[in-house]
Amino acid sequence: SALKRHFKLYLTSSTERFSQNFKVVVVDGKDESEYTVKWQDFFSGHVVGEPDSRVLAHIGDDDITIRINTDGAEYNIEPLWRLINDTKDKRILVYKSEDIKNVSRLQSPKVCGYIKADNEELLPKGLVDREPPDELVHRVKRRAGPHPLRNTCKLLVVADHRFYRHMGRGEESTTTNYLLELIDRVDDIYRNTSWDNAGFKGYGIQIEQIRILKSPQEVKPGERHYNMAKSYPNEEKDAWVVKMLLEQFSFDIAEEASKVCLAHLFTYQDFDMGTLGLA
Repeated sequence: SALKRHFKLYLTSSTERFSQNFKVVVVDGKDESEYTVKWQDFFSGHVVGEPDSRVLAHIGDDDITIRINTDGAEYNIEPLWRLINDTKDKRILVYKSEDIKNVSRLQSPKVCGYIKADNEELLPKGLVDREPPDELVHRVKRRAGPHPLRNTCKLLVVADHRFYRHMGRGEESTTTNYLLELIDRVDDIYRNTSWDNAGFKGYGIQIEQIRILKSPQEVKPGERHYNMAKSYPNEEKDAWVVKMLLEQFSFDIAEEASKVCLAHLFTYQDFDMGTLGLA
């Protein structure tokens, strides 16, 4: 019971909405290992008596996160520690999505910036003048139109050492569950959106692999890496210049990203001008 509502939920544990090839790779220095997800903690369902409602939930040993979509509103239940500087706080926050207010401290609030790049800027140096292989040309042509069986963008999700330490509480399980919950929620929004009123519906995203970077990447003098301990270009600041971070991530992750539809970096930095991300 919360917000003058009493919710009775019908939930079932299901892994159908997750990739069959999904895996979590934990990187600590030069060592890599796989983390096993507790899939039985992930649920989907509806509010009893409201057949058009949708519910996504993660109910673990320490945390609970639930998103309830009804005809009237969207309700969210999540751990309070995510929003305050106390990872040991066990209280639960319940709120409506419509009650979220803009942060007034931002001088020029931006959800996401973007880079308008020429084609040659999208390729690492040394590859600009090369002819694309025939296989790539054919592949691009085949992807030109929508296909009913090709409706899912597979993701490589990377959590850097800052995200792991702050939002993941320095725990592999918390980091993994948070990212799964978040992407699962975004996927649900996409799947239930009709694009351009043209009948394009059912398109979504799905995590193929999560890479958790537990410690900063060691770099030599003059070198850079998106997961290094210091920020760039000003080492005295707590955050990178967001455009430079995206470019560095794109360069460093290029080989792994070539195997998926999209690579996404999660970090914990207070970017200038209130920018939350960059695409």
